[in-house]
Amino acid sequence: MEYPGLCSVTAGILIKKGGFVMCKRKIKTIETIFFLILFSFIVLLLPQDAHARVRVVTKGTTSTIRDTDGVIEDESSDINFPINIKNANCQKRIYAVTVRVSFYSPKGVIPKSTTFSIDGINVVKLNTSNYTPLAYKETFFTYDDNIEDGYLEFDFGNKECPVPVDCDYEVTIKQAVPEIFITNNNYLNQSIRTGKTTSIGIEISDPYIKTISKSKFKVTSSNSSVLKVQSITQDSKKRSRFTVTLKALKAGSAKITLSYPKATACKLTGKVTSPSKTVATFRASKTTLKVGSKVSMRSLINLKGGTSLTIKNAKSSKPSVLAISGNYLIPKKKGSATVTANLNGVNRKITITVSAPAAKPTVKNLKISVAGIKYGPNDMKTYYTLKFTNTSAKTITTAKVQITTGSGIYDQMYWTKNLTLNLKPGKSMTKTYFIQNMVQAPEKSDISVKCLKISWK
Repeated sequence: MEYPGLCSVTAGILIKKGGFVMCKRKIKTIETIFFLILFSFIVLLLPQDAHARVRVVTKGTTSTIRDTDGVIEDESSDINFPINIKNANCQKRIYAVTVRVSFYSPKGVIPKSTTFSIDGINVVKLNTSNYTPLAYKETFFTYDDNIEDGYLEFDFGNKECPVPVDCDYEVTIKQAVPEIFITNNNYLNQSIRTGKTTSIGIEISDPYIKTISKSKFKVTSSNSSVLKVQSITQDSKKRSRFTVTLKALKAGSAKITLSYPKATACKLTGKVTSPSKTVATFRASKTTLKVGSKVSMRSLINLKGGTSLTIKNAKSSKPSVLAISGNYLIPKKKGSATVTANLNGVNRKITITVSAPAAKPTVKNLKISVAGIKYGPNDMKTYYTLKFTNTSAKTITTAKVQITTGSGIYDQMYWTKNLTLNLKPGKSMTKTYFIQNMVQAPEKSDISVKCLKISWK
């Protein structure tokens, strides 16, 4: 780059001292200085990244003591930064530390593992991910006058880091205080019904003592007539854990307060509802039962608005016709009787007609006929389709059937089987069965079917 005015003045002075070559060297030096100044100015104008910071929390206030960006450039990198807590006035010299770390690598190159420590003590391992901030909850450290530095160490698994990886981190230090944690609060997700109990899982973190005292953990209800604290149970193994049992007494709401010395009180709201009343009625005003049966009264009742049922003072107007045993109705003889009962607090009644028992079915009540014949001339397989009709008042479950094919003492073939039917009263059905291989197709006139035995229900 040329600067005519400057060159002419400088050249005039330098030519007298030794020549034009020295003039050109001076010009190059001036150009270099000019570009350095220009580059520095441009860098200052660029947006500065100040994501990472180390913070100290003292007496409820936050102050920033360090802003920095870390860059990982090799396979075994670490970042160290000053830890200054001498003025934190931490009670009993115990403080809590929270660390958050973020990696930004366009090629997805991130450490295999990341650890944080203060002067090499209480080393904590963080999970590794790209772009997502890593964090672990408060870790308690004991104050030591010799503590000076915090360390973040990165491990790439003995592999070289091919590109620089940006690492932003934030470390927060604050005075340690006890805390109350709710490990389960299912009862908050739904109302509690009167008469029921529910439980809350609690864990207390107190860095100043080894064993939590049950007497220091308090649970109160703003309205014990609605939601009562029934019990507080301390875990026998992990003494920092408690189970609080609450009992719902009546509809309404109450605030449950969990407290522990120097910890922020935890307040929960519990709602109690009364169960909806179930309306119970008989399904019909009258019905018919048969002598010899035993019927549950519940089978004759319809419920609306719930599932609870209370039956009291059930009586029969004619016990000799219809007897009552507990919640069962027992028809005795043909006739009619009225049953009265208190169903869920309301008096109801039903008229029951008792009829004579149905006659027992016999083999004559199962009508069987051949509805079709299927014969395969190549394989000689023969199938009969039978039609069954139930003329009884009972469901026929099984039948022993014998089929005779042919006539004459030498030509007859017999097929006897126990068949499962489950045929209801007055109903018909057809089923096809393989009989046997036959030389020729039989005629319907050559087939006779006989029912030998039945069972029913």
